[in-house]
Amino acid sequence: MDFKLVKNNLWDRREMDIRFYSDPIVFVSTVKTYLHEHPIENNLIIGILNQIVKDPLTYGPTSPILTEIRNQGKIVLVATRTPPWNTILSYTENLKAVGFLATELMKKDPKTPGILGPKLAVQRFIQTWTESKNIKVELSMNERIYKITEVNPDTLGNHEIIPARYKHKKLVRRWGYAFIQESMPETPQDQIKRSLTRAVKDIKEKRIFLLLDNGKPVSMARDIAMENCGRVNYVYTPPELRRRGYATECVAKLTQKLLDEYDYCVLFTDLSNPTSNSIYQKIGYRPVMDVDLFKFG
Repeated sequence: MDFKLVKNNLWDRREMDIRFYSDPIVFVSTVKTYLHEHPIENNLIIGILNQIVKDPLTYGPTSPILTEIRNQGKIVLVATRTPPWNTILSYTENLKAVGFLATELMKKDPKTPGILGPKLAVQRFIQTWTESKNIKVELSMNERIYKITEVNPDTLGNHEIIPARYKHKKLVRRWGYAFIQESMPETPQDQIKRSLTRAVKDIKEKRIFLLLDNGKPVSMARDIAMENCGRVNYVYTPPELRRRGYATECVAKLTQKLLDEYDYCVLFTDLSNPTSNSIYQKIGYRPVMDVDLFKFG
């Protein structure tokens, strides 16, 4: 059996059960249809699953925790965790299922360091998680998911964008390290190392892109491997080269490249950074959903 089934008949007076999967391939085949009912809202989980199907240890040395909740046999919530990272919730309209998940994860995965997902779902998870635990809960980040279907041509500029080559390996690692230090300063060194190793792999797969000015790299962005849409992240411009429009043009050009292949493109932003949010909206990105990341102390 590829999953462990736990039944509970007390929630919402109807049968609800949770299933823990050990095989990522079986898990993806089971939850794919559900996740793709809201592909934009679920783009983070979809992207993570795409990677761990290829290598279950992509994000850490421990096997991922893959979970679904069913109500009367129908999937109503999906959650993933790739230790040592946080639990991530899918889009759901069933907040009682979120409460049930939190109750069961207290038994299965009590050391999860945090929770990331849609605002209301995260609030419900925290409410249940802290009912029987005297723990500190701290808001780590407010994020927003954006979607774009057409790039504002005024943002495309006149510089060249190229896939990073092997000769750019040291530059990508240096910029990648600076990006992580700025955006996620609490990231442990072993995880930074793993992330930078992945970035080098992305160079080989032609997913890291560099904007050039007179042949010199001035900004960076990455194309995340997705099935149904484009997704941009890893956007970085060195401090001494900022406020020149390089990041705007780099993201706009990569977005256009992805829109030549997909119907739409998505990205996440940190709402505490008004500059990046303004840049992405200028390019043509529009808000879809806000998500919160809370850390447990």
